[in-house]
Amino acid sequence: MIDKVKKILRELLNEQPKYISYDKGYSINLEPFAVQICRLLSKSADNPDELKPDRPKIVCLCGSTRFVDYYNEYRKKFTLEGYIVLAIELVIQQAEADDPQHSNYTMKQMLDELHLRKIDLADEVFILNVGGYIGDSTRREIDYATEHGKPIKYLEA
Repeated sequence: MIDKVKKILRELLNEQPKYISYDKGYSINLEPFAVQICRLLSKSADNPDELKPDRPKIVCLCGSTRFVDYYNEYRKKFTLEGYIVLAIELVIQQAEADDPQHSNYTMKQMLDELHLRKIDLADEVFILNVGGYIGDSTRREIDYATEHGKPIKYLEA
């Protein structure tokens, strides 16, 4: 298995058989890297839980800003279950004209982009699709999470 991993490393790095050489006159032996990769592969085969991060699960809440009460409820629920929770932060119950998500398009774009970065950090995405509702922004977030291989769960199936 070590030889197979070394071969893959050589192919990926497009280098010579045992060492990676650099223009500055030094080289790196592939053997320790191949051994470490083999150990990780065997651990993952024997016990996938050993490769999980040594931290609480990070969940990102996504959904319409009209569901602020649900955001608060699920932020509390997941926090008390020991998760790190990422969610919208600026929206409170207020008139639409006073809500930065609606009154300032540039601000909304920035907040939408920021929320995608929260999805990047998350281990899992939880969709607050109250009454089955999924708006355009939430649909984009679901598509983004799917493209990036994030597990997605829904409040309502």
